[in-house]
This record gives sequence, structure tokens and C-alpha cells, in this order.
Amino acid sequence: MGDARADMAAKLTAAGIAATTDPAHLAPMVLIDAGRWRAASGVGGWDVDIPVRCVVPPPGDAAALGALETMVETVLRTLGWAAAEPGVWAPSSNADAIPAYTLTYATQITNPDC
Repeated sequence: MGDARADMAAKLTAAGIAATTDPAHLAPMVLIDAGRWRAASGVGGWDVDIPVRCVVPPPGDAAALGALETMVETVLRTLGWAAAEPGVWAPSSNADAIPAYTLTYATQITNPDC
């Protein structure tokens, strides 16, 4: 899944977005976060969900919302359609939550051993 996440980050970076797979990166950023393995896809791969988080620093005011909406629109133009859910995100359980949108991309990963 790491290669798929890196490819998504590279596409967004090429589109002019500060995209990363590293949750320690500072906001503003688009984080291609750790994915969820959903199911086997035959013998040759897996169905996965990869969360893409658009994150800006606080406060969660109108300017933050405008920046988030611009990020979401760029992600949608670059990676294709995914529902975008507003909320907050924190890099760890002991960190303050910051304004975010999360888009979840369902995809398939090929088993490299098949």
C-alpha cells in the first residue's frame, strides 16, 4: 500500500499541493494517511481504503475553511471523486485536533507475489 500512497502524494505534489505520507509534517498539508485493508481481491490483491486528509493550522475560522475547500477541490481534480467529510484531525492522541477534511479513496493493491 505504501507505493499507492506515495503515487497519490506525487500526483498532488505535481499539482502544487504540499502532499505527504508523513503525519509528522506540519499543516497546511494534504496527508495521504495509513490505509485500511478491507478484503481480498481474488488471489492477486487486496481492496483497501486510503484516507486523504486536507489539514490546516488553527483556528478553525472562515479563512481556514476557505483554505480547506481549495485543497479539497484540488484533490478532487487531481485524484478523482471521493466524498469529503469535514472534521478535525490530530497527529497523535496527545496532540490538539486541527481543522481538516477527510476524503477516502477505495482502490485495489496488487499482491507483488502473484
